[in-house]
Amino acid sequence: EYITVHSSHLISKARMAVRKCRSFSLAIALALCFSSCSWEAFVAARSAEVFSRRALLSLLGSLALPGGSAVAKLGVALPKAPEEKPEVKRPMPTSIAEARLEIFRGKAETLRANAEWYRFYVGDLIVKTSGATAIDGLSADDPNCAVGLCQAGVALTQIGKVLSSPGSRGGGVALAAIDSALITPMSTLAQTGVWDPDADVDVEEVASKVCRDFQITLRELGQNVKDRKVDAVRTTYEKSLQNLNSYFRAVNSAGLAKPSEAAFLPELPLKQEELEASEYWQVQRKAFEDARDPVLLFQESQALAPRDVRQALKRWPGATLLVR
Repeated sequence: EYITVHSSHLISKARMAVRKCRSFSLAIALALCFSSCSWEAFVAARSAEVFSRRALLSLLGSLALPGGSAVAKLGVALPKAPEEKPEVKRPMPTSIAEARLEIFRGKAETLRANAEWYRFYVGDLIVKTSGATAIDGLSADDPNCAVGLCQAGVALTQIGKVLSSPGSRGGGVALAAIDSALITPMSTLAQTGVWDPDADVDVEEVASKVCRDFQITLRELGQNVKDRKVDAVRTTYEKSLQNLNSYFRAVNSAGLAKPSEAAFLPELPLKQEELEASEYWQVQRKAFEDARDPVLLFQESQALAPRDVRQALKRWPGATLLVR
C-alpha cells in the first residue's frame, strides 16, 4: 500500500538517481533499493550492458508498481548478459571452384547479351552514318547535312553519347554506356580466378591485354566521331569488333562453357553482309528487336497466359485468342 500511494515520490527519487549517477546500471540498483524490489530485478539490471534513457525510465516507473517482480512488469525482455559459447565454425561451400564457376557463367551471359547490343544497335548506327539506311541518303560528312541534323548526323551523335560519359550524377561521375556494358564486364570476367593455372596460355593475362586494346580502340573511335570522319568511324568500329572476338576466343579457349550454353561467347560478324547472311545471327537479331519492341512488350504485359503456353497453342489456329 505504501508503494502504491507513494509511487510518484519513488519515481521522482529514481529520476534524481539517474541524473546524479554516471552509470545507468548503478542508478537502477539505487532505484531498486528505494522500492525494495526483488533481487532478480537487481541482477538483471546490473548485467545489462546497454540501456537507453527512455528504456531506463520505463523500468524505474514499473518498479513503483505493486505485485510481481520488476522483470515481469516491463512488458519487454531485458537484455541478458552475454554468454560464453564455444566457437562454431561456419561450413565452407562444397567447392570454391564451383562457386567461382557460377560467377563466371553469370558474367559471361551478361557480356554476351551486351556484345549483341553493341553489334546490333551500335552497328546499325554505324551503317546509318554512311547514309546507306538513311531516308535522305546523306552521309554524316556530307556538306548538305546541315550541322548534323540529317539522319546520318543524328546517328553519329548517338554513337558519341554511347561512347562518352554523361557527366556527374548525384555527386559522382556516371559511366558511359559502353563502359558499363562491355569494358567493366570484360575486366571483371578476366579476373574471376577460374582459369587453369597449368594451361599453356594464361587466359587472364591475354584477356586483360585484349581488354586494354579494346579501350584504346574505343577512344580512337570516339575521336573519329568528334571529327565526323565517317570512313574512319566504320573502320575503327570493325577494329573494335576484332578486339571483342579476340577476347571471346581467349575466354572460350578455357573450355568452361560449351557452344550450346548461354555462357559461351560466339564471335561477332565484322561486316554487315556477314550478319545478314548468317541464319544464326538473324535469329539473334530478331530476338534482340522483339525484346525492345514497345508494342510486343505491352502485349506481353497484358497477356493472360505465359509466353511458352501461347507459343505451344500456336499449332492450333485461333486457340491463342483465348489467352491473349
